[in-house]
Amino acid sequence: MKKRISFLMILLSVFFSSSTPAGINNNIDDNQNFIPTITIRGLFTGFIFRNFAVSKEKDIAIHYDLVEVSDPRFPLSQYPNGIVQFREPRGFRTDDFCARVEGEQIITSLCSLGGVNREGSYFSLIPTNTGAVLIKNIMTGKCLFSEYGGIGIGVPSLEECVLPLMQSDEIYRQLWFLAPAFGASGISPT
Repeated sequence: MKKRISFLMILLSVFFSSSTPAGINNNIDDNQNFIPTITIRGLFTGFIFRNFAVSKEKDIAIHYDLVEVSDPRFPLSQYPNGIVQFREPRGFRTDDFCARVEGEQIITSLCSLGGVNREGSYFSLIPTNTGAVLIKNIMTGKCLFSEYGGIGIGVPSLEECVLPLMQSDEIYRQLWFLAPAFGASGISPT
């Protein structure tokens, strides 16, 4: 009988004991903020959205950090897909530089000019049934597009969004995919 009680006590102590003290969060991922670095490419043209603030010889010239923005002036009910900024990757400058609207073009400059024109750097990603997204600027309500046959690296322009998503040839130049950051590479020696 004593053996059974001893065995039961040991079993219960193992069952109810924890290997870590209470209150310590073992899930490291919950405590870290991961910001993805991406390359923005035209789905049908392969056009690459370039960061002109950086020397074009550097791989970072085609990279952006995708940063989610929370601004009470723009509620989720109005922007159900959320709001993001395309920021220059950290470590290149001391200030935050973002892709933002300047006229009908996108430039890379300070994310916020003294708190003014922040919404010029706010974009909403609108999913499509192709796996690509439309990139809509919050301030203008227009979408990014690459010219027909727009190949290579450059800066997209803005035009009226092709919405609702319909079967139209016009939508193809507004479709973008967010690719993992990549750069020049060569064949490795064997």
